[in-house]
Amino acid sequence: MSLLINIKEIQENKSGQVKGQFLISPQELDLPEPKDIWRPLKFDFTCTNAGDLYVLTGKIRSSTAHQCSRCLAPVEIPLEVDVHEEFSRLANQADEDIHCFYGDNIDIAEVLRENVILSLPAKILCSPDCRGLCPHCGADLNQVSCDCKPQSGDPRLAVLEKLISK
Repeated sequence: MSLLINIKEIQENKSGQVKGQFLISPQELDLPEPKDIWRPLKFDFTCTNAGDLYVLTGKIRSSTAHQCSRCLAPVEIPLEVDVHEEFSRLANQADEDIHCFYGDNIDIAEVLRENVILSLPAKILCSPDCRGLCPHCGADLNQVSCDCKPQSGDPRLAVLEKLISK
C-alpha cells in the first residue's frame, strides 16, 4: 500500500509545488470489506513546500454502494473529500496532525484511507424520511402499509404495567 509523491524537485524551493493526479483502486487503500462496494478513486492534488512542512491539498472523488440502515435498499453514495494534510521530516510527537516522512518521497496512502473512511456517514439512509422495515412482518414501510399492531411496550415489563394500572 504505497502512493508516493516525489518531492525531490521542490526541496530547495520554498513555495515550490508538485501537482498531479492518482487513479487509485480500492485495494491500494485497503478500504474496509466488502471490497465490491468501492469504486475506483481519483485524487487531484498539490503538494507545496512550506519550509519545514510539506502541505498536501486536493480532492478525492469516487462513489460507494451500501444498503440503507433502515430498509436495506441499495444506496449509491457519492464521495467528494477535501484533503488537507501536513508532512514533515522532523519527528515531533507533540503535534499529532503532522505526519512524519523520510527521504524524497511522501507516502500518502494511509492519510487518503483515513480521509475516505472518515467522510462516510455514520448512518447510511436512502432518504432522510426513510420509514424502514416493519419489525413484525418485515414489510418495507416506504412501499406498503402493513396491518401489524404496534406493541405497547417491552414484554419484560408487563408485570410492572399491571401494577401501575391497578
